[in-house]
Amino acid sequence: MTSYRHTTRLFFGLLVVFVTTLGAQNAVNDCPPQGTAKRANIQALNRLKNRDAIPDPSKIKRVSLSQLLSAEPPGVGPFTTNDAVEVTAYIHDVRLAGPESCNCMSSDHWRRDTHIEIVAKPMDPIDKSKLFVCEVTPRFRDIMQRRGIDWSQRTLRDRFLGRWARITGWMFYDENHDDESANTSDGKHIWRGSAWEIHPITDMVVVNGPNAAIPETDIAPSKPPTQQQPTPAQEQQKNTGTVQCNATTKSGKRCSRMTSSASGKCWQHE
Repeated sequence: MTSYRHTTRLFFGLLVVFVTTLGAQNAVNDCPPQGTAKRANIQALNRLKNRDAIPDPSKIKRVSLSQLLSAEPPGVGPFTTNDAVEVTAYIHDVRLAGPESCNCMSSDHWRRDTHIEIVAKPMDPIDKSKLFVCEVTPRFRDIMQRRGIDWSQRTLRDRFLGRWARITGWMFYDENHDDESANTSDGKHIWRGSAWEIHPITDMVVVNGPNAAIPETDIAPSKPPTQQQPTPAQEQQKNTGTVQCNATTKSGKRCSRMTSSASGKCWQHE
C-alpha cells in the first residue's frame, strides 16, 4: 500500500492547483463551495464535491461497477476527477450523511448529502468490499428541484432503495477513506470497496434490470393481444345483418334458414 500512499500524496499536491480550473462556483444558502474547511487540500476536495456542472453527454464514460471497484488511485488508475461516468447497479442503501464541512456542517436534511451504496448483485452487500459509494449533494437537490424533480432524502430512498438504477456523475477520490477501502488497504475496518466515489451524482433513473438499456419509466407498453379474425358467419352478419341459424334440425343438421335475431336462431327455432 506504500505506493498508493505516495501516489495519493502527489495527487493531492496537484489537486489544489487543479480546482482553479473549475468553473465559477457560487455560494448556496451562504455556504461557499469550499465549505467551512480551513486546510487548502480539504477546501479543494470540497470544491470537487460541490461541483454543479452537468457533464457533456459525449464525454461520459460508460463503465461497469467492477471497473470502478478495481480502479487504482489517481495517477495510477484509469480515472481522474475530470471524468464523468455512467454505471448501472443495484441500490443497496440510501441514507442521509452526517454534517460535513463541504456543507458548512448544516443539520438541515436538505443541505446534507444523501449517501448511496451500490452493488453489482443484490446479495453482494454480504461482502462490504463490493460496495461502491455515490453521493447526492445539496446543490444537485436544488438543480433537480428547479426541473420539477424531487431529490429529497425521503423521495430518493422511497424511489431507489432495493432497485436497479443508472447513475451518472463526476468521479471523486476521497483519500480520507483509503484505510477503509478494500482495494487500497488490508486493514481491519473495511466497509467499502474503493475510495473512489461518484460525487456528485448528476442524474439517476430507475431501470428494469442490470442490462437494461432504457429507463423503467420509458419502457414501451406491451403490445395488445392479437385480435382473432372474424368467422365467415360473422363477416356475413356484419355485411348483411343476417346470419345462418345456429339451431339443429331433427335430422341432426344445422338449420339452413337465415336470421337477423340477436339469439342467432330463426323464427322456427326461437
